[in-house]
Amino acid sequence: MKRPLVIINCLTYNHAPYIRQCLEGFVMQQTNFPFYAVVHDDASTDDTQSVIREYAEKYPDIIHPILEKENLRSKHDTTMNNLMTQYLSPAKYIALCEGDDYWTDPYKLQKQVDFLETHPDYSLCCHRYKIYNQNQDTWSEDYVASLFAEQAQGFTFTAVDNYNTWITKTMTLMYRRECLDLKQMNKYKYARDVHWNYYLLHKGRGYCMPFVGAVYRRHAGGVFSALTAQAKEMTSYKIYEELCQQHPDDEDLKMYLTTLQQVFGDNLRHRIYNLEHSKELCDRIRYFRHSLCNMYGNVAVRKFDMQMCKSLIKGLKHKITE
Repeated sequence: MKRPLVIINCLTYNHAPYIRQCLEGFVMQQTNFPFYAVVHDDASTDDTQSVIREYAEKYPDIIHPILEKENLRSKHDTTMNNLMTQYLSPAKYIALCEGDDYWTDPYKLQKQVDFLETHPDYSLCCHRYKIYNQNQDTWSEDYVASLFAEQAQGFTFTAVDNYNTWITKTMTLMYRRECLDLKQMNKYKYARDVHWNYYLLHKGRGYCMPFVGAVYRRHAGGVFSALTAQAKEMTSYKIYEELCQQHPDDEDLKMYLTTLQQVFGDNLRHRIYNLEHSKELCDRIRYFRHSLCNMYGNVAVRKFDMQMCKSLIKGLKHKITE
């Protein structure tokens, strides 16, 4: 087999209802270069591995399975990143797609490779997509729709742009393998695609292409999409807080975390104003106070406590006058 120019990195876990559609998106790709997909199933408990075996037998040159017997992600160690570093090393470019999402354009890989081959100062490129809300059987616009209103032919973006609007949805991404060392992720407790994009966009620029080439599926079993709004907020905060701790001199990152802190604090004060009380809220307040103390010291904590007390008093007054 020829050395692949592109390797598709596909992670799956309990994606039996969706994985067939995902794999079809891989095998339909038409390119003038060799590629294959490393389909890594993390010990699914449903029929995901059976479907992967079926496609690996039918398309042995394209589907390269890694079928775990023991869940690696739950170990929270370096095994997953070290393993993927090894399996992705032959390629110049890496494309991403998780097992519950799928591609719709048979020339997706070709278009992205053509761009990166002619734009060596770019570390990644992505494209537009559609959002399918599985439980409601409805469709939504992608997160970048408003950006294309004024830049219909595509646009260049930086890490700061990606903070303000999440441009690089995972199943749209292709990047230069040399620009990302997956072993860097080993130092993070909350490692996500946020971290991948952070490092890639500090190695070069990103470009968002105008074609619609994939579908992002929201469903009850999704790792992030299934979370409540409050849980998503907490997860996002922890991700950027940890990233900022590793890069304390990145002023743009610190500014974005400050914005998240403002939103996070405002939401906590609103819940206190409404006299909400729960263990989850108490844990969240405790975590936020600790975070503020680590970043800004006790003065910031005292200021936050005063704001919380004012919100509580206002809420009690409002309740009494009802």
